Amino acid sequence: MKKMLGAAAMLAGLAVGPAAAETIEVKMLNQNADGDLMVYEPSSVAIQPGDTVHFKAVDQGHNAQSVQGMIPEGADSFRGNINQDFEVTFEQEGTYVYKCLPHLYSGMVGVVKVGDASKNLDQVRGKVSDLPKQARDRLKPLLAAEGS
Repeated sequence: MKKMLGAAAMLAGLAVGPAAAETIEVKMLNQNADGDLMVYEPSSVAIQPGDTVHFKAVDQGHNAQSVQGMIPEGADSFRGNINQDFEVTFEQEGTYVYKCLPHLYSGMVGVVKVGDASKNLDQVRGKVSDLPKQARDRLKPLLAAEGS
């Protein structure tokens, strides 16, 4: 009987323990199924601290890199090489905006929302006007989805 109770207690502890970190894939595309050009798919992901985003170079000519001033203060910036898959593990909560360097003017931007993404949302929204028009137009609805 003692063994059964011990096993049950151990299983109960596993059920409430921390969740395993996840890896989410974001594809870098010339065109998505809707006909949108120069896009990340999905263009916005919500993850938890410790989760990883795998940027997949499906089409050639793309990268993903953080946009200066549009990530949480103290967070590490990131920059992938063109035509190469790479991964970023996000430890700090907040909103992270990233771009494809060759296609920023075509509006190729995306968002990673980590945990409480509102922590730096006002700061990020304040920097949107610094981006080219097509990037602003694509980014605004992604940031509005966070709420006001």
